[in-house]
Amino acid sequence: MKNFLLNLKLVFVLISLTIFSSSCKKTPECELAGSGEITFVNSKPDPYYCYVNTTYLGDVAPGSSVTFTLQAGTKQISVEQESGFTLYPNIFTGTRTLDLCESEAFSF
Repeated sequence: MKNFLLNLKLVFVLISLTIFSSSCKKTPECELAGSGEITFVNSKPDPYYCYVNTTYLGDVAPGSSVTFTLQAGTKQISVEQESGFTLYPNIFTGTRTLDLCESEAFSF
């Protein structure tokens, strides 16, 4: 009888731990911050300046990509050629909607 009660206590503890650990899922950081990611993908032979809603975020090198974490929502995206142009830089624009914890790409 003593072993039965000990086993019963052990089963109860294991069940309690299983329920407790499954109900304590950690909220992802992006969900807490309300953010998503935008990746600028540069297939051109020249560097470009990256802008979101007219705010400069950084540069993207030729043939590479750069990712920025931003608040989720609809964004106006643009890139402007940094060098390698004759008279005027190339400018590419678009709109992307960043969902919570999701990634979007802007390729040019």
